[in-house]
Parts: sequence; structure tokens; C-alpha cells
Amino acid sequence: MVDLKSTLIHLHNYMKKKNTKNDLADLSTAVIAAQGKTPQVVLDAFIPVGVEVFGQMLRPVTTGTWMSLERIAHPFTVEGKAVTSYDIACAFYIFTTPTEDVFESIRNNTFESKVLKLVDRMPIADMQKSNELLQQHFTDALNAAVPMESPHDDGSQKKTVDSAGY
Repeated sequence: MVDLKSTLIHLHNYMKKKNTKNDLADLSTAVIAAQGKTPQVVLDAFIPVGVEVFGQMLRPVTTGTWMSLERIAHPFTVEGKAVTSYDIACAFYIFTTPTEDVFESIRNNTFESKVLKLVDRMPIADMQKSNELLQQHFTDALNAAVPMESPHDDGSQKKTVDSAGY
């Protein structure tokens, strides 16, 4: 029986030494075995579940992701702008491509052709669900940022996430 303590030990050992594929597999096994016995939020902290859209894993949202979206005036960064099918394809390209490659494609005027190559792999029946997943992926990343302003008007900075009364 694997419990939280075993999971933490696997994580500690994984972080402490040179990691191998077997170590990650052992950690994954421990996390899977602990499901149902350990809160999912704890398990997700060890091995976050990635988001897959159109058969590809999305990269974590970074400042580079934001800059890429901002550079093309994407609706995710422009309040009140409606999201089109083309915007979904652009977000998919940006969320699956390293920032440097995105900016290079913009500089070389190949961004649109790279986006359009992806369109052939995007079934129309999956468009609505994929749009929701892409927006959720982006929103979740933004929601993880904790504003430093205190809810009180005393000029202090907030140092912890609001526990919502817990």
C-alpha cells in the first residue's frame, strides 16, 4: 500500500539525485497508487496532468506565451474581442510551440502558414471543445498568479493565497 509518506519519499529521492526515466516511472506509480488515499490536489502538485488538444500536449503558459499572443493581438489578450476559428488555431500553435520558434515565424512571415498546416489536423467536430480547453489552459495559468495587493487599503502586500476562510 502506497500512502502520502511513500509518495513524498519518492519525490524527495527523485529531486535529490540524478533523475532517470525509472525514477519518474516509480514516482508516477506511487502517485497512481496513492489516488483515492491522497487529495488529488497533492497528487497534481507532484505530476501535473497535461492538457492535450488535437492529439498534442500543450506547453505551460509562460510570459513568452503571453507575449506571443499579445504580438498577434489574440483575443485571449484583448478584452472584448470575439474568438474566431482562426484564433483557436493560432492559440493551438502558440501553446504547442516554443516561444522562440513562434517569434521567428512571425519575423519570417511564416506564422500564418504554420498555423494553416495545423488546421488540417483539427476536426471541425472538436473545435468547440478544443476552444474551451485552450481557453481553460490559459485561464488556469493566469489564475495561478496571486496579486500582491492587499485586499485592505493600507498599502501592504499580500504574501499568501486567499484561503477563502479555510
